[in-house]
Amino acid sequence: VNPPKLVSNSSESTCGVALTPGIAMVATCPLSPTPALSVLTYAGAITNTGNVTLKEVVVYSDRPEPNTPLLVIPLMPPGAAAAFNGSFLVPPGGCSVVTSLRVAGSSICDQPVADSRTLNCSVLTSPAIVVTEQCPQEPVGPGETLTYTGTVRNSGDVALVNVVVTSARPTPGTVVYQTDRLEPGAVANFTGSYATPTDSCLVLNALEATGRDACSD
Repeated sequence: VNPPKLVSNSSESTCGVALTPGIAMVATCPLSPTPALSVLTYAGAITNTGNVTLKEVVVYSDRPEPNTPLLVIPLMPPGAAAAFNGSFLVPPGGCSVVTSLRVAGSSICDQPVADSRTLNCSVLTSPAIVVTEQCPQEPVGPGETLTYTGTVRNSGDVALVNVVVTSARPTPGTVVYQTDRLEPGAVANFTGSYATPTDSCLVLNALEATGRDACSD
């Protein structure tokens, strides 16, 4: 009797899996405007919106330095979410400040994913203006023309528009200086003149400077 003969065979294959990697980012400015030269702190979050685990996920900001890392996650399963925040010093002179955010990573199968957001956050401004007047060095005789000098300065932290300086003499509301725009810290000089009264030892003049916060346009 012949012994039984055993036979065997084997096979293997590698099949593809339908992977849809994805990531999404949201970010928000602070609820209240931040003053210039103060620290602005914003918040955000990322979510793995795909069906595969992500790796080496990093959130970057362009402030205070380009490619500043805000969050690093080695592995992020499908559906997972993570919060982050960032902060930077608000520069002076602006009505708002912009920061750009991006998130980048890849699936465990090395498929790249990315998303980005841009925040435009309001800046709390403190507009202010100062006007001064200087009499001539030598007294002027009665009925003669008195010419005075003055300055107007933007003493706030935001540009002013439609700046006008008016004098009470020779008639109330006389315009002695005007400009469309005056930057923070800028000083402008002006002169004005009027005839002195003939029946007074002293003469009083009043100046008024007005302008509007450029951020209110």
